[in-house]
Amino acid sequence: MKKIFTSFMGLALLATASYAQTDSQNSIQPCGTVEAMNTLFEANPQAKAQYDAEQAQFQADYELMMQSYNPNSSDRVHYVVPVVVHIVHQGGPENISDQQAYHVIDLLNEDYSALNNDLAFVIPDFQGIIGNADFEFRLAKLDPNGNCTNGITRTYSSTTDDTGFSGSGHPIVDAVAAEHGVWPQNKYLSIFVCRSINSNAAAYTYNPASWYPVNSMYGGIICLYNYFGNSGTGGSRHTVSHEVGHWFNLSHTWGPNNDQGQPSACNIDDGVADTPNTIGTNGTCNLAQTTCNSLDNIENIMDYASCPKMFTQGQVARMITAITSNIAGRNNIWTAQNLTDTGVDLPGEACAARIVEPARIVCAGTPVTFTDNSYTNITSRTWTFTGADISTSTDSVVTVTYTTPGSYDVTLEVTGGTQTVSQTFSNYITVLPSTGTPLNYHETFESYSTFPDNTNLFVENPDNGNTWQLKAGIGSNSNQCISIYNYNQSSGNKDALVSSTIDLSSMVAPDKLFMTFDYAYRKKHASDNEKLKIYGSSNCGDTWFLLESFTSDELDATVKSTNFALPSESDWHTKQINVYSLFYVPNFRYKIEFLSDNGNNIFLDNINFFPEAELGTKEINVTSKLSVYPNPTSSIATVSYYSANNSEASIVVYNMVGEKVQTVYNGSIVQGENLFTVNMANLPKGVYFVNIRDAKGTKTVKLIKE
Repeated sequence: MKKIFTSFMGLALLATASYAQTDSQNSIQPCGTVEAMNTLFEANPQAKAQYDAEQAQFQADYELMMQSYNPNSSDRVHYVVPVVVHIVHQGGPENISDQQAYHVIDLLNEDYSALNNDLAFVIPDFQGIIGNADFEFRLAKLDPNGNCTNGITRTYSSTTDDTGFSGSGHPIVDAVAAEHGVWPQNKYLSIFVCRSINSNAAAYTYNPASWYPVNSMYGGIICLYNYFGNSGTGGSRHTVSHEVGHWFNLSHTWGPNNDQGQPSACNIDDGVADTPNTIGTNGTCNLAQTTCNSLDNIENIMDYASCPKMFTQGQVARMITAITSNIAGRNNIWTAQNLTDTGVDLPGEACAARIVEPARIVCAGTPVTFTDNSYTNITSRTWTFTGADISTSTDSVVTVTYTTPGSYDVTLEVTGGTQTVSQTFSNYITVLPSTGTPLNYHETFESYSTFPDNTNLFVENPDNGNTWQLKAGIGSNSNQCISIYNYNQSSGNKDALVSSTIDLSSMVAPDKLFMTFDYAYRKKHASDNEKLKIYGSSNCGDTWFLLESFTSDELDATVKSTNFALPSESDWHTKQINVYSLFYVPNFRYKIEFLSDNGNNIFLDNINFFPEAELGTKEINVTSKLSVYPNPTSSIATVSYYSANNSEASIVVYNMVGEKVQTVYNGSIVQGENLFTVNMANLPKGVYFVNIRDAKGTKTVKLIKE
């Protein structure tokens, strides 16, 4: 039996934030928030003093509870915890599925009710002290305003890269609050899923404390999308359970600090009687490990071992002390009134008809799969499709095909319990011609009175901010163009102009095709790093290939600190790129995407696609271009090199340390597009560089083997 600290006043690290897995390849650290917490408390000494006092009182309450605690008592309380998962994203893989969130809730319920299958493999030395908290986690059914919810929110935000809590706010939490309101921490356990954490941590949370208000969400859990459970994008079974342990005031098994692996940890306690003193471990699983004169409980979920499975009975008692404490309002979470307020004790009734987002813009003849994602406890459904080959269906997943271009409604009626809910999604699917507008293609924006028309041109505006819009009386050689009012706008916005289908099938290699467009642009600051990216698709927008990317300086390095509202004739420039023969299809589409960085306005006009034979009529220079696709690749990649002239060239693949791993080609190339095959099948996963050297110099592009 080990001693238990009676005071936390002298701790150098004041709050525990932990990450349950280390990924050295991606520089993910097990604990990246301790420094941030230290900074926070250094700036707020009163909060530090309050936290220390609360922890001292908590420890006294825990020791008192342990005097009568019976882990095998039949009259133990079953605690229910309402949960909400906040997904903060920019449309990438961090925008995880609802199913992944549901799976994490299942994992929590297994770990906190001692139902996880791997408990049977805990070594005999610790089988007798496996703890069952009897905590049940349920996704909320009502939001703070009493509205129906499935307990999952989605927020598109440029702040999906976590920067931590500064004491005056937290960008990710504040972005969620701005769109979905505050889900108070004395009513909900909030888990925020994000793309990256600035301390390179897998996840973190805070011990219960009153220095953040109970009617805020600042005490929630932050977790990387690829550590959020072990389904979907996740690859870590117990990370969230580890953080929930901290949320219920557990420390690491080596103590309330981040000094894992240090011999001094043998003299530090985690405040729990039945967890042996240990220096901890990280990413290994030595079941015979003894670091402090006793066998380590490295299978503990609060360790960093690679084989976490269990909580001890003493840890369970400590978590019960936390959930019944008024610190941070944990004692309100499980009350009958709160379970009613959050809807988790309501019967399963249909309250919302929802569709898993399919491809909203497709080509005629392309199958489209719809999935019913309604809630709650849906027992039956009826789909109604307008314009599709199937008009109705009662299946949860149904695939239909549209043969005629246009925009079509989808209606979904669902029943759950005694409730039936129906919703018509107007113009939900846009069907494009499978054979598009023929060459030559010219877009001058002169014919538009409203924009976009969602027939010939579309706009992607995921943040619902300023985006591409018509500008009358301004143009490169006409009276109208489109622009983004970017002046004084926040950074990180992404807006795209997307075309309908264009028929490029009349082009036959080796004939060359070029795209040109006119633009006017100014930087607001010399340090602006904005980008204009041009994409092409050979399959109606199913996948996109980057054709060219231009930085702020490549567009125009001129700085104009005031509003760039009226470009003069001399402000307009032309960019030209070559369109590869792989795009010579009847359903080609292009996308022009602008990524903002607090710069100035941009104007776009006069988009053209024309064969090389017309090049003499254009005042533009043909330049060499190197690209590789698909990228990443698991085996075979194609190198496309557009050469401005006939030349001798060598193409070589190098690894990260500059070693040549493959010679792809060495010989003559002709003016125009040259295609080469790179076989990556026998190379290890990682980052490589494809280098081409010809008479004009060298070009290099990164290639990822996955």
